[in-house]
Amino acid sequence: MPKITVLPDAREVPCEPSKTLLQALLQAGVPHIYVCGGQTRCTTCRVLVLEGLEHCLPKNEKERAITERLHFGPAVRLACQTQVNGDVKIRRLVLDDVDVAMASLQVVERVRAEVLAMRGTEDMVRIAGVLWEGLHDVGLPADYCSIDVIDEEHDTYRIYAAATAWLQKQYGKEPTCHDLLPGVNCYQTELPLSQVSDEERAADLLSSQSTEAERRTFLAFMEKCWQTGTQPGDKPPRCWV
Repeated sequence: MPKITVLPDAREVPCEPSKTLLQALLQAGVPHIYVCGGQTRCTTCRVLVLEGLEHCLPKNEKERAITERLHFGPAVRLACQTQVNGDVKIRRLVLDDVDVAMASLQVVERVRAEVLAMRGTEDMVRIAGVLWEGLHDVGLPADYCSIDVIDEEHDTYRIYAAATAWLQKQYGKEPTCHDLLPGVNCYQTELPLSQVSDEERAADLLSSQSTEAERRTFLAFMEKCWQTGTQPGDKPPRCWV
């Protein structure tokens, strides 16, 4: 019988050929989020196949349609649809409420024009620098930092959400655009972030300039979080350099 090695749980689970990954994991008591009930609508059950991709049966029509639309790589599969005929090692990608929000179709499609279209370009680096301007003295809990670069869009917004939550505790209120983006004045800077439309935020970020130091800081931060990782402790570690 095929065996599933599941990370970050470090569990080994048997999987009958007739069952999907999701069914096998749930039957074995491994927690796995599937917001849409396994109906191929939300992608919150998605996993990264680290080993044994050749043992995954081809995507069915539903999985192929949604993963192509969202530009998922071949190693990212939906657990609710994927069956295997051999041993595989997978990593669960959606682990908590922050991940659920980041993985939803609404969020993924909303940020696509803002983020994915500019991936690898100078604009992407400039936007990243502005997003993190003023946060270099904050430090983030390491459990919000992905060790593997799985999904740049997902990881960036996950860390951004963590920073927002951390700052909310510090300010005692929802941080405003002014708190997170000092010096950016294309829209009302005192407006809470949740009330700023994505179009306004994207336009503002695109029109902003970040310094070379800010760009280097952001890239070093992301590299450390993604590639090396740190263990969470009693105090938020200083991820910035």
